[in-house]
Amino acid sequence: MTDFLTSGGTRVLVGTRGLLGEGWDAPAVTGLVDLTAVTTTTAVTQTRGRALRVDPSWREKVAVNWTVVCVADDHPRGANDWDRLVRKHAGYLALDQTGEVTDGVAHCDSRFSAFAPPSTADFDALNAEMVVRSQRRHETAEAWAVGTEYVDAAVPAIRVLAAERSRVGSVREPAPVVAGPTSLVIRDDSLLADRPWPALLLGTGCLFGVGALVAGHAAFVGLALVLVTLAWFVLRVQREARGMRVLAAASTPPSVAQVACAVADALHAAGLTSAGSSAVGLQVEPGGEYRCVLGGVGEQEAAAFAVAVDEVMGPLGTPRYVVPRWVVSPGPWPTRAALAAASGRALATAETWHAVPTVLGANARRAGMFATAWRHWVGGGEAVFTGSPEGAGVLAAQSGSDPFAVTTLMRRHWG
Repeated sequence: MTDFLTSGGTRVLVGTRGLLGEGWDAPAVTGLVDLTAVTTTTAVTQTRGRALRVDPSWREKVAVNWTVVCVADDHPRGANDWDRLVRKHAGYLALDQTGEVTDGVAHCDSRFSAFAPPSTADFDALNAEMVVRSQRRHETAEAWAVGTEYVDAAVPAIRVLAAERSRVGSVREPAPVVAGPTSLVIRDDSLLADRPWPALLLGTGCLFGVGALVAGHAAFVGLALVLVTLAWFVLRVQREARGMRVLAAASTPPSVAQVACAVADALHAAGLTSAGSSAVGLQVEPGGEYRCVLGGVGEQEAAAFAVAVDEVMGPLGTPRYVVPRWVVSPGPWPTRAALAAASGRALATAETWHAVPTVLGANARRAGMFATAWRHWVGGGEAVFTGSPEGAGVLAAQSGSDPFAVTTLMRRHWG
C-alpha cells in the first residue's frame, strides 16, 4: 500500500497511528491529517514526522500538517478537544500566517489563544483562510528561507489586540512626556511650531507706530494700531490652534510603544535586563495587532519584559503597587483649555490606574524606578503601595478595570 501511494496509484492513505507511526517510511507524503486524540510529545512528533521527512527526489517539497479539532460553545466540556490541540502544539515551532516562526497553537493562527478556543461563529472564516494558506506552498517555502543565516534563539514576545485601535494610541515613534503634579508636558516641536509672520507683523506694526508718533503723523498712527490689532488677533488664533494640537496629543491614549519603553527602561534601571527602551521592537501585524519584543537580550530577559508589559496593559488585579496615568480631555471650554495648553502643558482632568509589574513591585525602590520611567514616557504620578489606605482605596474602586480594553497574548518566536 505504501508503494501504491508513493507511486501515485492513490492520493490518500487512511490508517491508524500504530500502522502509520514510527518506522513507516514514505518521504513523498506532502500532507497529514491528524484525527487522533493523543497528546504525548513522542506520539505527536512521530505522527507529524510522517509528512515532514525530506524527500531526496524532491528538494522543493513542502509538507502541510492538519489537526482536526471540535469545539462546542454550548457544552460545559466543549473546549476539551481544543485543550488537546494546545497540548499537541506546545513547544512545537512552525510558521504562522504572518511568516513568523512561532511556538504553540499561535502558529496555526496568530489570533489563537492557549486559554480559550475562538468562537464557533468564526470557524467558517478561519477554515477558509487556512485552506487558502495551505495552497500557497511556494510562499511557505520562501518564508522558511531554508539555507539562509538565522539566529538560533527563541524570543518571547507579547501581542496586543485592541478592540479599538484608538484605545492604545498610534505606532509612531514614542515621544516622551514630562508629567507635572497634575499635567502633561508634550515634547513634540511639530505640535508647538507656529508660522512666524504674525509675530513679524506685530513687530512691524509696533515699529511703524513708534515712528509715526515720533514723526507726528496721526493717520499713520491709526494704521499702526490696525496692524497691531490684526497681528494680536492672528497670534491669539494661532496660539489657540497650537493649544488644540497639544490637547489632541495629550488626550490620545499612550501608544503600546510608550508603555513598552517605560517598562524596558524600568527593568534596565533595576538591573533586570541588559537593555532598555532602545531595544524595544514594535511592529503591526496584518490583522491589526501589535507585536512587541525586547531585542538583543536573552530569552529570560525578553520573557520578563513581555510579562511586565502584559501586566501593565491588562486589567487591574491585586498588584503590590499601582501607578496613576494622567488623562486629559478638552472639557466643555475648548477655547480656554486650548489657550492654557498653548505652551505645551495640558492639565489633567482625570486619572486611571495601572499595575506596577510584579517583578518591579517587589519593593519600594523598584516601584519608584518604574514610576520614574512611567512619568517620562507616559505621564503620571508616584507609585502607590496597595497595602496603604490610599492604595487599598484604589484597588477597591478600580479592581478588575481594564485601562486599555485590549487582549494580550504571550508568544515565543524563533529566528
